[in-house]
Amino acid sequence: MTSYAISVGDVKAFERRHGRIPAGAAVIAWTGWQDKWGTPAYFNYGADGETVHQPGFSIEAARWLLRHRAIRALGTDTFGPDLGIDPEFQVTTLILHQRRFTLENLTGLQRMPANGGWIVVGGPRNKRGSGAPSTIFGLTR
Repeated sequence: MTSYAISVGDVKAFERRHGRIPAGAAVIAWTGWQDKWGTPAYFNYGADGETVHQPGFSIEAARWLLRHRAIRALGTDTFGPDLGIDPEFQVTTLILHQRRFTLENLTGLQRMPANGGWIVVGGPRNKRGSGAPSTIFGLTR
């Protein structure tokens, strides 16, 4: 069972290894969760049968990325950038209130470079909706 929260320290460690995250970047966590898609393990319910355990970004890391790196999107291969145990979806709420994107259920992330890749996001306009399906392409150099 994992409810790992990606921390500011994790982001700084990533930058030490791969370079500074540029302003306007999409920060995407590849957790390996995509391999669980289509199985009961994807939701990883706890002993209560209701609490979902999935890794995600801590609220502190999301705030730091917005404030210090001016990111445009936050994504992951889980059902959202939030910890599965957060029923209030604090990270998603923060990101969307800043008029940024969340990218969810991503696959093929192992084929993307740690930095320097591009993503293209397309989908229908959903003016009054709470979400929208998108087609997302990852491009490498």
